[in-house]
Amino acid sequence: MSTITRLKIVSFMQFFIWSSWLVTFASYMFNTLHFTGGDVGLVFSSLGIASLCSPILMGLIADRINNRKFVYVTIHLISAFFLIAM
Repeated sequence: MSTITRLKIVSFMQFFIWSSWLVTFASYMFNTLHFTGGDVGLVFSSLGIASLCSPILMGLIADRINNRKFVYVTIHLISAFFLIAM
């Protein structure tokens, strides 16, 4: 399998996972946690801020550890744990 095909599959899987929990996340916050619209907006805006900051921080960590695959797998396992816990 070519590198381009593998990258396409990984991108699809990542966006598929994001869309599966992100759509129901707002209704969970509204119905179960009784958040207001402003609170839900703050949560979703923090996702955007984290998307800007995390590549810089994770890049620094990956350069120090010098094993980028290990950092990538570890970050995904940690995020999977938090999604399951949530």
